[in-house]
Amino acid sequence: MSANTPSHLAPDPVVQADRAQRRAAAADRSAWVAASAGSGKTKVLTDRVLSLLLAGGDPGRILCLTFTKAAAAEMAVRVTARLAKWAVTDEAALHDALAQLLGRQAHQDELLRARRLFARVLDVPGGMKIQTVHGFCQSVLRRFPLEAGISPQFEVLDPLSAAELAATASAQVLTRARAAAAADAPLAAALAVVNDGTSETVFGDLVGDLVNARARVEAMLEHFGNVTGAIAALYRHIGADPEVTPAQARAALASGGADADLRLLAAAWAGGSASEQDRGASLTAWLATPPAARTAAYDGYRGLFLTTKGQVRKSLVTKATAEAHPGALAVAEAEADRLVAGEARFRAAVVARASAAVTTLGAAMLTAYERAKQARDWLDYEDLILRTRRLLMAPGGPSWVLYKLDGGIDHILVDEAQDTNPAQWQVIAKLAEGFFDASAGMGARSVFAVGDIKQSIFSFQGADPAGFTAMRRHFANAVGGAGGQWDDVPMNVSFRSAPAILAAVDAVFADPEMAAAVGEEVPIRHVSARPSVPGSVELWAPVTVGDEDAAAIWAPPDRQIAQDDPRHILAERIAGQVRQWLDDGTALASGERPIEAGDVMVLVRRRDALVEALARAFKRQGIPVAGVDRMILTDQLAVMDLIKLGEFLLLPEDDLTLATVLKSPLIGLDEADLFELAHDRGGAGLWRALRRRAHERPGWVRADAQLLAWLDRADRTPPHELFAGILAEGGWHAIIGRLGPDAVDPLDEFLSQALAYEQTHVPSLQGFLHWLAAAEFEVKRDLEGAGGGQVRIMTAHGAKGLQAPIVFLPDTLQVPKSTPRLLWDTDAAGAPLLLWPPRSGDDDRRAGTCRAAARAAQLAEYRRLLYVAMTRAEDHLIVCGWHGRQRPAENWYEAVAAGLARAGAAALEADETTPAPTILKLTDGPPPTATDTVAPPVVEAPPPPPHFSVPPPPERWPSRPLTPSGARAEAPAVRSPVDAAGGDRFARGLLIHRLLQVLPEVAPPRRAAVGAAMLARPVHGLAAAEQAAYLAEVMAILDDPAYAAFFGPHARAEVPIVGQIGDGDAAVVVSGQIDRLAVLPDRVAIIDYKTNRPPPADVTGVAPAYLDQLRGYRDLVARLYPDRPVECYLVWTDGPRLMRVSDAILDNGAM
Repeated sequence: MSANTPSHLAPDPVVQADRAQRRAAAADRSAWVAASAGSGKTKVLTDRVLSLLLAGGDPGRILCLTFTKAAAAEMAVRVTARLAKWAVTDEAALHDALAQLLGRQAHQDELLRARRLFARVLDVPGGMKIQTVHGFCQSVLRRFPLEAGISPQFEVLDPLSAAELAATASAQVLTRARAAAAADAPLAAALAVVNDGTSETVFGDLVGDLVNARARVEAMLEHFGNVTGAIAALYRHIGADPEVTPAQARAALASGGADADLRLLAAAWAGGSASEQDRGASLTAWLATPPAARTAAYDGYRGLFLTTKGQVRKSLVTKATAEAHPGALAVAEAEADRLVAGEARFRAAVVARASAAVTTLGAAMLTAYERAKQARDWLDYEDLILRTRRLLMAPGGPSWVLYKLDGGIDHILVDEAQDTNPAQWQVIAKLAEGFFDASAGMGARSVFAVGDIKQSIFSFQGADPAGFTAMRRHFANAVGGAGGQWDDVPMNVSFRSAPAILAAVDAVFADPEMAAAVGEEVPIRHVSARPSVPGSVELWAPVTVGDEDAAAIWAPPDRQIAQDDPRHILAERIAGQVRQWLDDGTALASGERPIEAGDVMVLVRRRDALVEALARAFKRQGIPVAGVDRMILTDQLAVMDLIKLGEFLLLPEDDLTLATVLKSPLIGLDEADLFELAHDRGGAGLWRALRRRAHERPGWVRADAQLLAWLDRADRTPPHELFAGILAEGGWHAIIGRLGPDAVDPLDEFLSQALAYEQTHVPSLQGFLHWLAAAEFEVKRDLEGAGGGQVRIMTAHGAKGLQAPIVFLPDTLQVPKSTPRLLWDTDAAGAPLLLWPPRSGDDDRRAGTCRAAARAAQLAEYRRLLYVAMTRAEDHLIVCGWHGRQRPAENWYEAVAAGLARAGAAALEADETTPAPTILKLTDGPPPTATDTVAPPVVEAPPPPPHFSVPPPPERWPSRPLTPSGARAEAPAVRSPVDAAGGDRFARGLLIHRLLQVLPEVAPPRRAAVGAAMLARPVHGLAAAEQAAYLAEVMAILDDPAYAAFFGPHARAEVPIVGQIGDGDAAVVVSGQIDRLAVLPDRVAIIDYKTNRPPPADVTGVAPAYLDQLRGYRDLVARLYPDRPVECYLVWTDGPRLMRVSDAILDNGAM
């Protein structure tokens, strides 16, 4: 049965999409765009930027924030390409392009502006601000390090180094906790509690969770003042008494019963049914136990009244017993109620105590981590956001920062808004705060966001669908309150998927629970811009474990178990289907050409054994496969071989490691050689046996010589050089010869990590191997361009933004099982509180509520991930799956099956001619068959353009731009930092140079305080008198009325400049960077710093190289500002002294 297709009365979907896209791109309003999958989100974002520029927006005042660097690069390329085309296209084509963008004919001034925009954008210093949120925050912190309270020389840690540093800091805290002198020291007590509630492996994960939740932990501690305040609030919130320990609460449970009443109940049970008699005997024994000893026997006593889940038993007293003993039932119910209430108090005590311990330990670890970063001037990626947020939220922060950011920001555009986390939203909201001044109005400023709540799948990075909705509401209210225009623009026309696929998606998410997961209050309705394409959706029968697989785990290895694994069977079916399409020449649904391997994408929810089975199955079928999108580096065979070689070089006496190396491609012994060498060698080690018997076989000779050479090299060679040399001397050829080209990427990454390790650590083979193993480094591979001839196997997360004509979903019967270890609650004021039940059975009322909420959020994201996976398909979607003996509920497979049934999919019998049985199929038309073959089109190569046969003109001299200081004589030598007489002056010169760079960027009233703080840092080792003298000298220059304008708001530091000096054959291209440029109403001043160079007595003694440099700058700047004189100055930091260099002196020294 076919899915419904648009009737002839329905609006053209392309026209419908164009209207929505123009609404979203309109420059006269703020907009929030809900862009469904495949609806042209990137195009809308590009059009929005172009519309703002065309409306007169300043390219330097547009901030476009994207989710990834790749998206930022793509955006920049798209905008630049469109503008470049506008600059050179003919008039008619430009009219058409602008009419398509604006939805109307362009005015003459818009046509003229369009021609000039390309040059305007190129003139923006540093280019347009199209970058990731992290990139933008890093640029802000680079510009305002002192205001942010960080070192100006900070470096950004990569995730691997950040994890290593966090682990080191955590280890230091644990060592300190274990060494605590007093047994009740808070840190030692907290460690004891955490150790009691977790295992060694889980403890490491718990530490990682604390580091990842740093923003929340910091917010909690900041709100409550400190750890003590947070713990007190935690106990109040849970309702636990901080003076009562869990042991005391349990003892109260065991000893709090009314013994007299319980004896009556025991007597009643003793005369009741057989089960009551057993309970009566147990209760009698309990009552005979001394109260002090009852705690140990409490679990048995508890079972008399409560179930294992802590609920009151359905039958405490039988009817006959209750009639015979009228008070027995009341006693039993009272005791059961007491136990239920007492157990609630006990669990509250457990959760409160454990949560307090984790809060204490976590705060100490995060403090140690922060100190470790500060000592090295490092920031991690999370710091970029948090530090910027703190800077912007400081009193007066935003106005000063925005003032210095080229005069502010007029337009903010946010891409992938559904993946923006709360801290990032706070940064964005603070940047836009100045837009919403009701008294001044918004003017031409705007806020724009595009995203899709249905595709919010990155909660592990802090993304929150509720935050997406809340920020839409916030900006809508703010824009309306400031008198601006606001537009909510839905975009549901897909340019990607065929109607059948969209009909299936709509039907799957028509279920109320599925719709709630994607945040839709009304049924989802997608429209395809490809209504004539006969797409299809198939549901294959699931693969299950057969009865024959019930053999014991340790059954004799008389068969290959992997062949019966349902994942293996499913992988073979998928590969077989693709092989059949390729062999039969089956056409794509569009009918344009036969299916190719690159048209196929396989999406999984997680990387597990199924991914490996799929890769092997495709290879066995001879189908080219691009591999997986991510892999753990140390899990790759090629890397494991190199690691084992490294371990042998460290400890040759390890027999198992040596045996692995000998069997590896690096040495290449076979089983027979290894057995002969290892067998019957007495008590000798394998390495000693090889050394003694190497002469017996040629392979042993080569192995012995090679290993000896590597051992000799390992003692004196850094890791990167060692392994690069081993690979260059035949290792590459040997490994790729055995493992194939898939080994290239892991080996390249292994060498890259060896080099990265040496840049931040003392080179050490043992240190490198430990670092690599501890980090579990994940290799990310770009498979976006791999579609040209190779099957792609990816996670649904990694495939976001990608598409393929044919998509398989084989991982549909597995569901997420675990909930987060750390649970987060909020108090009445909305402040975050950390809860950590050591075990799920320890959940109290608050923890249980939080766990249920976390589970619901996890399930909702799991369902949103299904939406992302299904909408990657263009023409053909195949849903299949496997499961073990138990089939999990609420899985993708059942949701798709129910949706296809709602959409009217046809039920089919198994087709013996196909590799897998299809049980449901939804299609728009006749599916491609083996007879629908298409011959590849014959494309004749066009003739080469005329300029191919014309030799290029000779290059101008110089072939590369000259620096102004490099035109002739060399500059005087810099003062040596190791010179005994000049070492102090060298450090002094560097400091003064830095102060002259940094302090002009600070508001004048704060310059002295900021300068004093910089000089007071212990690393400089300056006495108080020296600090005061340095600062006074610098402030004398900055505050001098004659020169104050050079360091005011009309001046800019580190100004790059490039241009041509001279004309004709004498023209020279010059490129340089002016230390400081002041563009004043009546003149332009060039200020060049000379650091640690001996100053001349007067201006006539300035070195010719410096005169050449200033002359080059002056001539270039004079061409930019022909209406104003250009003055040149030198600042000698050895003074410090400001020296004017007149035009006469400059021109007198000309070449």
